[in-house]
Amino acid sequence: MMKAAIGIDLCSDYTAIHIHGNEEAVVIPTVICRDRDTEHFFIGGEAYRKTLKGEGILVDKLLRLAARKGTATIGGTCYEGRDLLAIFLKKAVKSALRQQISGEEKEEPEIAELCLAVSGTLEDEDGAVLYAAEALGVPREHFRIIRHTEAMMYYVLSGEKDLYNNDVALFDLSEEKLFYYEMRVVRGMQRASVVGEGEPMDESFNIDILKNEAGRKLGDSILLGCAERLMAKGNYSAVFLTGKGFEEIDYFPQFKEYICRRRRVLAEKGLFAIGASAAAYDRTCPETAFPYVFICESRLRCDISMNVVTRNREERLILAAAGDPWAETRSRIELIPYQQNYIDLDIMPADRLRKPKTVRIPLTGFPERPDRCTRLLVELSFPSADKLRVGIRDKGLGEIFPKTDASIYEEIDI
Repeated sequence: MMKAAIGIDLCSDYTAIHIHGNEEAVVIPTVICRDRDTEHFFIGGEAYRKTLKGEGILVDKLLRLAARKGTATIGGTCYEGRDLLAIFLKKAVKSALRQQISGEEKEEPEIAELCLAVSGTLEDEDGAVLYAAEALGVPREHFRIIRHTEAMMYYVLSGEKDLYNNDVALFDLSEEKLFYYEMRVVRGMQRASVVGEGEPMDESFNIDILKNEAGRKLGDSILLGCAERLMAKGNYSAVFLTGKGFEEIDYFPQFKEYICRRRRVLAEKGLFAIGASAAAYDRTCPETAFPYVFICESRLRCDISMNVVTRNREERLILAAAGDPWAETRSRIELIPYQQNYIDLDIMPADRLRKPKTVRIPLTGFPERPDRCTRLLVELSFPSADKLRVGIRDKGLGEIFPKTDASIYEEIDI
């Protein structure tokens, strides 16, 4: 049976699905419709058609509904938003996989790896997406969630190298919002790193205004102002455009003229899904095609380490590394302090623009014992890319020094 690496860009207004190896992503509206008289569901364009004929009841903005744990009542039945999103996602992926089947094949491909890209602007978005993804039946170790910034990085790095010799900019104009992203490859270090950032723009507009000439002029003016402000001091190899609003780039002549000066400009429908599928496929390979430290909002920006002595030899122990996905990173280690009543954690930023620092955590409230007679359990986790949560518990040492309830929990800015 053929196996597929799939990338999905899941947004409130549209969903793009890309199967690695295909040229284009399949883009469908993120809407679902239930038949008025049966439990049959329809998605995307078919859902719109059924609704227009009066044969179904439409629910849109599914990701937003699921993220806020909302419900929708259809034909007297109340559905959880998360369940509707799960039904939608299952049908969307099944449809995309069916398009992959050749005339000789009878079975649809099996999902080898799945990567979902989200904007990260909605509260509890990850939980809703995780719930929906589990409905696909893919084992948890074979799917992951990344942000649009990281998906962009995979997409760009999969292309020609001259596209990212210098900085790279990306404008994403969705139905309701304008987003701007940047990335750069930082070389000259032990291991090259890729730094990416993204944010929604305050100077945004709904693409419905593009239906008339006055609205298109306003949109062009807003885009030009953003580009001039954001790109004035950078040296860019390429600018990428994605999102429904850029399906007609000629609507924005001034913006187009500005971004095309001395740099390449490329438009790609489903860009984040294609980047996500590259990330998914890379996980199926014995060696990565992306030998970089990824630094973005879904990855750690620092190495977290401490000095320890093992077998009479001092060494640096890395507890978490820059580039690790912070949401998935956990560290757990047992230590025996010697001639000290504190724990030192060294924080070394990967980009070298920020200064390294050492955070000392005193073992306040722990029992006083002779040297090498206390065993500590140290646990690290990350509530965000810039926060480190540390837990230290007393485990005692054998029957002579039994463990106590002494513990410390701290949250540290990194």
